[in-house]
Amino acid sequence: MQTADEPFVYRVNELFQFQPQFAQLLAQTELMSYVDAIIGEAVLPSYESLVIKNSLDARGFDWHRDMAVRTQEPIFTVGVYLDDAIAQQGALTVIPQSHCSQASVCDLKRQLSNAQLQGVDITANAGDVVIHHVNTVHASGRQKGSAIRRTIYFEFRAVSHFIDNPCFPSEWIEKRQALMANLNALNSADMANNVQLPNDLYVTQVQIEPAEYCIEFAS
Repeated sequence: MQTADEPFVYRVNELFQFQPQFAQLLAQTELMSYVDAIIGEAVLPSYESLVIKNSLDARGFDWHRDMAVRTQEPIFTVGVYLDDAIAQQGALTVIPQSHCSQASVCDLKRQLSNAQLQGVDITANAGDVVIHHVNTVHASGRQKGSAIRRTIYFEFRAVSHFIDNPCFPSEWIEKRQALMANLNALNSADMANNVQLPNDLYVTQVQIEPAEYCIEFAS
């Protein structure tokens, strides 16, 4: 992104292509045991990205769902915080139980404006992990203060979901399975220097379901 003052990076997609060491997180039993327990079967990451909130960016993230399609499946976004997230500086805010609601994001925003609903701030310290369903409506304000805030995001789905979903070709699934197998084969001593990623991990591209934002036009 470019401001009047200087350029800044606000997001890195296909994260392992640029920072392969972050793949180590997928071998952390403290993290993956929770993900496996929530989803209830073997999982794979749909994507991995790094979001960098910078005070140079005048925008925040408006209210949205990570997936517009309503689903009862356990599909979750996992945020690994590399920096503190403070409510007064634009931390995550969620609408509790909104993953169960059929109301649109626009409808829920109007209810917030009318004080029929109230968002809840989710603060985090560096090293904390925040997990939410992809249908949970959430937002975050602009980053206030001089510090940046970096968060690594994964989306996890069951392996069976990928197999049954025509959006994900078999070669993409196999590369992701190979990635997880390589990571799980490493012990802690090997992890720092020997993370092996498939060379063609990102060659096969997929189009995941879009997010849902509230876009309203004046009449």
